[in-house]
Parts: sequence; structure tokens; C-alpha cells
Amino acid sequence: MSASTYYDVSAANVASVSNRYNEVLTYDIRGNILTLNRTGYYTDAGSCLYNTIDNLTYNYAANNNKLTSALSG
Repeated sequence: MSASTYYDVSAANVASVSNRYNEVLTYDIRGNILTLNRTGYYTDAGSCLYNTIDNLTYNYAANNNKLTSALSG
């Protein structure tokens, strides 16, 4: 699993987790991406929000690296 976490830094140089632009990926033994989850900025009915923008699951053909589908969860 690989992950990144977004931090805000204040004027006093203090970092705090904001979770605005986080990303988490999981991989299979061949190095293929199995899942991708990202948070980010989007608008909804005129509101500016930070929340999940991608929640994907990748599927591959048996015994090879050919991508067969990427599904939104």
C-alpha cells in the first residue's frame, strides 16, 4: 500500500493534517494498481467541498496484466 497525506501549514510553520488531497493506492504482486482512493476539491450546488473524488477498483485478466475493468465504488 502507498499513501500520501495533505497537510496545511500555518503562518507559524505548524503543520496540521487537513485531509484535503489525500491518496491511497494498493497493488497486486505484479505491481498492478488494485484500488485508488483520492480526496480533493469539488463543487456541489455552488458549495466548495473537499471529500472523496475517486474510489476505484481495478480488475485484470487472469494470469496477466491486461486491465479488464476499472469500477467506481
